[in-house]
Amino acid sequence: MTSLDQFISESARSYLQSVVYVDDNIYNLNGRPNEISPMGIPVSRDPFATADLVAGGEAPAKSDALDPKDGEIAALSDSADRLPEYHPKELVESFAEMGIVCALYEPPRDASVDTESQIFNLCHNADIVVLDWDLYNDGGTSASILLANLIKQSAEAQPHHLRLCSLYTNQPDLSGTASILLANLIAAGCTNVQREADKLQLASGATIISILGKPNVPGRPPEVESNYVVKERQLAERLLSDFCEMHKGLLSGLALKGLSSIRKNAKRLLDKFSRDLDGAFILHRALVMRDREALDELPELFADELSAILEDSLLSDFDSESVMNDIVDLLNLTNPEDGAQYVEASVRDQLKTGLDLKNAASIRRYGSIVGDADHSSSEKLGLLFNSRTQYLTVLPSLKFGTVLKHRTDHAGQWQYSICLMPICDSRNRSKTEDRPAYMTFPFWRLNPLSEGWPKGTGKKLAAFVVEDNRQTISLGVGGKIRDKLWLDDVRLSDDGWARPTLPAYKYETVDSTHELQWVAQLKPLHAQRIAAHVGTEASRIGLTESEWLKMLFDKG
Repeated sequence: MTSLDQFISESARSYLQSVVYVDDNIYNLNGRPNEISPMGIPVSRDPFATADLVAGGEAPAKSDALDPKDGEIAALSDSADRLPEYHPKELVESFAEMGIVCALYEPPRDASVDTESQIFNLCHNADIVVLDWDLYNDGGTSASILLANLIKQSAEAQPHHLRLCSLYTNQPDLSGTASILLANLIAAGCTNVQREADKLQLASGATIISILGKPNVPGRPPEVESNYVVKERQLAERLLSDFCEMHKGLLSGLALKGLSSIRKNAKRLLDKFSRDLDGAFILHRALVMRDREALDELPELFADELSAILEDSLLSDFDSESVMNDIVDLLNLTNPEDGAQYVEASVRDQLKTGLDLKNAASIRRYGSIVGDADHSSSEKLGLLFNSRTQYLTVLPSLKFGTVLKHRTDHAGQWQYSICLMPICDSRNRSKTEDRPAYMTFPFWRLNPLSEGWPKGTGKKLAAFVVEDNRQTISLGVGGKIRDKLWLDDVRLSDDGWARPTLPAYKYETVDSTHELQWVAQLKPLHAQRIAAHVGTEASRIGLTESEWLKMLFDKG
């Protein structure tokens, strides 16, 4: 196992906390039908008992019903002996050894699996979902619908909800089961689902579905038996391995480790914000209420504490050099766009020790060598650095750092601008009856870098990446204030903020012919870079403090 593999495995183990296993025979002995008494009352016995334990140990406890007839038991035993043994106790223990809670769930017959159902809510909140294929002999119908709903939910969430699902089945033909599931998901509207090459695995967006077989089922090919049939006591290790394959990267591994660190420190974090502080906070809010809402300060306050946890724990016990070297060694290097030859060993060594590239052409060349010829990966990384992710469907407010697109002609080309209104002035806190319907916001027009920098901008200024309609766009800030600054009156919502409407995230303006749509929210430091440039343009005599700092930094 490489240092990278070990790091990903440890991060995944520390992160994973819950698994849901759904089967229709969990509480029946080894998947066999319950023994039936003449009165129709099931015999009460240990749901986790194995066949050997029952046969060799004491007789199980029974209900107060009469003993079943010998002929009924014989008939049930003949059919049950043809089924493979099933050991849920071993399955639960395999996860318990890793510190993972495995919830066994046997749904009622004909239970709903829609998005409002009990089973969907249970699976939606689990780290890993394991399903039996043939629930109550329905031929995979319920499992297919449930998986389709989970896939659609994951696709609708922004960012997408990454989830590992698995079918754990006694079907002899696992490949055929995968094909049936693929057809069912496509028929249910999961149009982007596809089968992974050379694997019994389906992928649809951020959802991965592994098809695994229960043991002791005859008729399976040897290669399927050795690669995809897993005993109950080994299921946790196999699903952990599949989960690691989904996150086999430096940043994803560190993200898992960071989330685990926050979980482990949850008690200390909650203690920092105990109810003893409520009185002091209420007083603080009352003192500043005329100027601002103190509740708006809490996200940043909580974020600072989370940041402290990550700073203290994220890189601890992390062999960064070994892991980074493993990643460099695993990179699939390709020929550069210019066709020039390169020495692979030299490039890998430079990636480990550092590069000193002086121009954009050299950067593009190395980008194509490491597989980023179209700069898409670099733009996605830039997006993470400079833009705030919208994790929920809360309508974003218009404020300092908001990037939007606009046009005056409904069929015209979109232009991009950034809002310059200070956050404290972006909300009107007047009472509803006194609040104006509209408020004037200042904007600064941006330059799509595909069109180049406007003439007269001198050296290139602040640039950043946003995502619009799932495409990354590089934008720059440059030009004169007379050409770039503009104003517009935007309607306020009931809470005093200017918020867009769904589904297009469109703001309502006084001029109904002027379309204004939300695109992104820059992080504060990147928005401040733009404000520094605007301040310089607005005050042409002398230098702003930000410009002084920039000049000192350039000299250093």
